[in-house]
Amino acid sequence: MSIDHIVLAFFIASRLTGMILTMPILGLKMFPRLAKAMMLLGLTAVIFPTVPFDIGYLSFGETIVHIMMELILGSLIGFMMMTIFHGLLTATEMMSTQIGQAAAKQFNPSMSISQSPIGGMALFLAMAVFLGNNQHLQMIQILAESFELIPPTKVGSISEAGMFYIEHTKIIFDLAIKIAAPILLFVFLNNSFLAMLSKLAPNMNVFFSVGFQVSMMGGLVIFFLIIPHFLELSQLLLNDYMRKLLDLLTLMK
Repeated sequence: MSIDHIVLAFFIASRLTGMILTMPILGLKMFPRLAKAMMLLGLTAVIFPTVPFDIGYLSFGETIVHIMMELILGSLIGFMMMTIFHGLLTATEMMSTQIGQAAAKQFNPSMSISQSPIGGMALFLAMAVFLGNNQHLQMIQILAESFELIPPTKVGSISEAGMFYIEHTKIIFDLAIKIAAPILLFVFLNNSFLAMLSKLAPNMNVFFSVGFQVSMMGGLVIFFLIIPHFLELSQLLLNDYMRKLLDLLTLMK
């Protein structure tokens, strides 16, 4: 094996590393590092024979630059898909705060954030469906096919791809509002009713004696009722963003 083959393997591994470290499930801290390393070596060995061998002469500085470009390309692919889960996390945090679970947050070491009980449940279910639909395998397939569209050392404009990613991160807030809307509306109506009730009975502290329990129990009931709907919505968005990965790769060609 010549030095050119080793450099080509580094380029392939760099693009894979960027995606594996940022994509859903595999990019979480709870995923074993040894498993990530073994997966990286295995995928590099499988993809290596299919990649066009046309690198040419590269200096040490040029090699480092191309490795960084490959790493950024893989990271953008992973971050694009992780955006949907960030939107789901934002929605669950909005819901948990409104129904009174803000004080029940626990540290989630896999994502280094404090998370409410319903947030952890929603994230776990969404990732289980993500794995069940083999969307992690689809991401690996798209990255393997990206070497045909963008061979190593041929990564183009990073800025255009970055702007494309930033433009599509607005889905975080759109998805959060769509998912949390039923609970936000319920809490608003409940607080409005309690405000009128407090005017009728000013000596009765309805907000603490009645409002907290109603918000908590009603919010949990609504959350369990909408679980199938937000899981379906998140999967539809994941499929849509899977297709948009091809647009991202086209911009970086």
